Amino acid sequence: MRKNRRFLTGVVLAGMAIAACGGSDDTSSSSPPQSAEATDPSATDPADASAPKTGGRLVIGMDAETPGLDPIYSSNGRSGQTIGSAIYDTLTAVDGSMNVAPFVAESVTPNEDATVWTIELRPDLKFSDGTPLDADAVKFSFDRLLEDGAPTAAGGGFIKEVRVEGPTTLVIETNEPWAPLPATLAEGGLWLASPTAIAELGKDGIAGAPVGAGPFMIDEWVRDDHMTLVRNPNYFRADYPYLDEVEFRPIPDDDARASALRAGDLDMIFTQSGPVIESFQDDPDYQVFLRQEGVDTIFLNTEKAPLNDLRVRRALALAIDKDRLIDVIWNGVGEAASSAFPSASPFFTDIEGFDFDLEEATRLIDEYEAETGTEVKLTLTVRNNTAHQELNQVVQSMWADAGVDATLGDPVDYATSIQTAAAGDFDVLIHLTPGFVDPDTWMNNLHFSTSPINIPNFVDPDIDAALLAGRQAVALEDRVAAYVDLQKLLAENVPVIYLRGNVNAVVAKANVRGIDTWTLPGGVAGFAENILHVFEAESLWIDD
Repeated sequence: MRKNRRFLTGVVLAGMAIAACGGSDDTSSSSPPQSAEATDPSATDPADASAPKTGGRLVIGMDAETPGLDPIYSSNGRSGQTIGSAIYDTLTAVDGSMNVAPFVAESVTPNEDATVWTIELRPDLKFSDGTPLDADAVKFSFDRLLEDGAPTAAGGGFIKEVRVEGPTTLVIETNEPWAPLPATLAEGGLWLASPTAIAELGKDGIAGAPVGAGPFMIDEWVRDDHMTLVRNPNYFRADYPYLDEVEFRPIPDDDARASALRAGDLDMIFTQSGPVIESFQDDPDYQVFLRQEGVDTIFLNTEKAPLNDLRVRRALALAIDKDRLIDVIWNGVGEAASSAFPSASPFFTDIEGFDFDLEEATRLIDEYEAETGTEVKLTLTVRNNTAHQELNQVVQSMWADAGVDATLGDPVDYATSIQTAAAGDFDVLIHLTPGFVDPDTWMNNLHFSTSPINIPNFVDPDIDAALLAGRQAVALEDRVAAYVDLQKLLAENVPVIYLRGNVNAVVAKANVRGIDTWTLPGGVAGFAENILHVFEAESLWIDD
């Protein structure tokens, strides 16, 4: 084992309730989904740790400015997910055992075939502007989602009707069984935003002045400089948040972010840089938390030549020496990936046939060029941070060895890179396939033929069929079979190339607490393993 290689457990889904929040662990059963209610299990003994302290201000360095924070319209990467989850809340959340549990909702209960879901909200909920967070407000969020054809509905109009049946009671009826709906309700695409604020500000206004029901609310946002959040007085969890303020500062350069932390200008940073992570790991003044939050992925625009030819896509995949890439770019941190699914997931299947093979990659490129009479030329979309530029440079070099003329585009900010990808105005984009609790939402988002964020622009009826089967099946064994088929189809068609399980790190001063602990209502531990994907700022506190 290399000196710096860290073993990271992926997102463990093996005990997750697939059909309902808090459902059965019997993965071979085809029994109907079970209801879920907010419970009050015995929590960790508070005497085992120092009691959290209230008050104070925390300054966090991020790798990018978030484009906007409208749950429906804004394209959010890591920075947007981090900040958004401090401002907004969701109906469900994920506990430490990877069960989907009620959060703002008090219960989420399906009928026998998972086509009718009854959601009961907690009483007396409010958004930070005082607007009631009742069944009408939740329906408003769903109506926005469905009217605008948002990705959660990708797959052909799954939601038939959303209706209010009481002040705190909402019913979702689907055209087909939708077993993983509770997990979908935990995603950022279903953050709950104030209907009053949206009516007053519109979609452009809410993106820059978000109003949610989370632990914090926005106080000031100076673009490309800082965003300050303050405690939400209407938050439904009276003991949270602990901090008075959280400030986020976008600093794209990893080294500059690390220097600001060491200088005392920041209390915490997010980083993917192997050298930066290594530089803090043995320093007693700092804490380092490593998490796998998804998969580093090369997205290929299959609508454009030469990427519309399978031979070229296969050659690009075979020309990537993933182990060398991990050593050079990430100091050996992380493991090579063959799928967007973590290896510990029950849905994972080991994909073979894409080990580094420069000879075969070169042969395929030569064959394509001889047949078509055109060179394989590509432009890589590059973001304006050091780590992303270095990654693209190494990929460019590997492809050059196979005879590919790859050019690095002018560096652009995160928002621009996403906008060009969404518009299909790119050749190659290295980006993150996010970590997920359940594959349904993100796999549909990225690969269903009619999804508005099908970035590789690859359309295949067999892929659509596998995605629909994974969504509709209630029994876990049937869902596993569907997603195994999906992974094989993606490997056969190569619309994307998976590089490694993305390792992100939180590096914080020694006195910052609550980074790896989060408690759901009732005292049960929340899922802290993907803290980089859904970052719960409400749990943070400062130990003076």
